Amino acid sequence: ATGPGYVAEACVRRDASVVGIDVAPEMVRLARRLFPRIDFRRCDADRLPFNENSFDAVTGNFAILHLARPERAAAEFNRVLTPGGLVALSTWDTSDRCRLAGVFVDAVNRVGAVPPPDVPPGPAFFRFAADSEFVGLLTGAGFADVQVRAVSFTHRVSSVDALWDGLLGGTV
Repeated sequence: ATGPGYVAEACVRRDASVVGIDVAPEMVRLARRLFPRIDFRRCDADRLPFNENSFDAVTGNFAILHLARPERAAAEFNRVLTPGGLVALSTWDTSDRCRLAGVFVDAVNRVGAVPPPDVPPGPAFFRFAADSEFVGLLTGAGFADVQVRAVSFTHRVSSVDALWDGLLGGTV
């Protein structure tokens, strides 16, 4: 399962003390409803309301690619980590290797769809698919011993409609 709180819930099951964050009030409300045992808060990843050395680990499951200022967020992750703490971030691979996103990108490109002129451009979706970009982000934020690795998985859906509904319900 994916969505708000599933990683946090897995951590709670391992007896971790967890705080989940999201900038969108709707996502925080949804996460609180689905996972009432977990402390979810609305805040920006690039301005975390926590003291230095507050957490043993920071995770971000497919979050970094949505952040307008990922360099500031990575620096904040480093600031709130205890010495020796770990950060684990994930992002999508390139569209040719990540066909879940690739099918959508290909379809948009094939029909020549463009965003409405009043929608501001977002971050480059596949920026951190390049290992050098991901390593550069983390080392630039002060992390040492940075490792990037690809993880492959197959996600099966029951129909094209289920795929489409999943993409619409699970993306920005």
